[in-house]
Amino acid sequence: MAMRFFEDGFDYKKYIDERLLEIDDLEKRSQLRNVMGDMLLPFYEHIEESYRNIEDRMFTAQNENQGSFQIVTGIEERGKIDVTDTTMVPMRMEDMEEKKIPVEELLSALEHEKSYRLCTVFVNADYSVIRDIEQADRKYRAEIITDYGEYPASVKLRRNREYMDIIKKLYQEFLNNGIEWNTVCAPYLHKIFDVEAVSAECSDEEQIQEIKVYFEEYEPYIRYHYVPLWNIRSVIARTSAYPSFCLDRIHYEHCIYGNKLRQTSDYMVAGSKRLWSIHRSGGDLYIQCDEEQSVNWELREFGHEPVTRQYALPLMKNTGSTAKRQIRTVAEAKYYVEHLGCGEYISLVDINQKPHTQKEETYDCDDFIIDEIRKSSQSPALYFEFSAIDKASILTRDIMSYAVSRLQLIYPEYNCKGILV
Repeated sequence: MAMRFFEDGFDYKKYIDERLLEIDDLEKRSQLRNVMGDMLLPFYEHIEESYRNIEDRMFTAQNENQGSFQIVTGIEERGKIDVTDTTMVPMRMEDMEEKKIPVEELLSALEHEKSYRLCTVFVNADYSVIRDIEQADRKYRAEIITDYGEYPASVKLRRNREYMDIIKKLYQEFLNNGIEWNTVCAPYLHKIFDVEAVSAECSDEEQIQEIKVYFEEYEPYIRYHYVPLWNIRSVIARTSAYPSFCLDRIHYEHCIYGNKLRQTSDYMVAGSKRLWSIHRSGGDLYIQCDEEQSVNWELREFGHEPVTRQYALPLMKNTGSTAKRQIRTVAEAKYYVEHLGCGEYISLVDINQKPHTQKEETYDCDDFIIDEIRKSSQSPALYFEFSAIDKASILTRDIMSYAVSRLQLIYPEYNCKGILV
């Protein structure tokens, strides 16, 4: 039987003593014991120590290099955002600017039978309301107010995809940097709609002062001038020393000194520049790539400082990492969902493949991942039944969608769905 000498708990001295007792010739046993004690055992101890040191260095390097790269998202009214606060920053800085609507552009688009985006709104409602608004595809009455009067108009609500496209770009950067992707918990991004004009009657010689939209039964949910936030900043840092050859003598290693970086933050390279390796050591950031000259690097800085400001709506985190092994029982799945930080909103009750006929109650937070491990529309459905902890929360179905999206990465052979019971 093969013995695994370097496994934890293996007593090699006891193992040798037991094997020596199997030798009947006492003289040979004595000679072998002396050889073992003088040569083989010290040699084995030296090899074992070296093996453990290599193993410890590998795990230490892995933990140091990987970082947490936790993503925190939120949303706040524009007038209440302090741009000097670096813990939570706008996902798009241009959202902090008041935008004017050029009448000429508006009328030109409508003349060519194209809709024109007037603004974006945050719909502060449960996903069931968001789903109904999106599926209704209705027109809403509006009024364009100028210095000279009021003019009738009509608008439609269309789901905004720009912020999710930012998440998609971030996903591609995670892949390029060789960093494990964890689904982003960003429920507010799925509640942002573009208000698009489809008809209007006003003169192109006037300036628009205000646009009033009558959203009827959805009016209580509409919020204007809200800006999505996250804990990721873009910073520029130049290679601190002249790039050196990597061990392969083909690629180059760039170093950015730690005094240019925050020690409490995680960093990765932005953009699509081809990278071979990126790691952090002693606070310095090392980048292996094809660039042989010093360059200015655009970095994504993931800040992990405690948030001291109070926000009207809670901040959301993508806590926990992707499960390293298959979850085989409901109890394991419950533990995993709880570990994701979802316990304040939902509780997993059961997992089954029973047919369910109610409307879709969850959406895919990773719908931009289209590689070969993703689910197929033909895959059998696997239902995760949840109960709501806070039945009044507008985030219940969003958090449920986040949990199911994380579970989908564990069960790619199924089409995972979440329902409330």
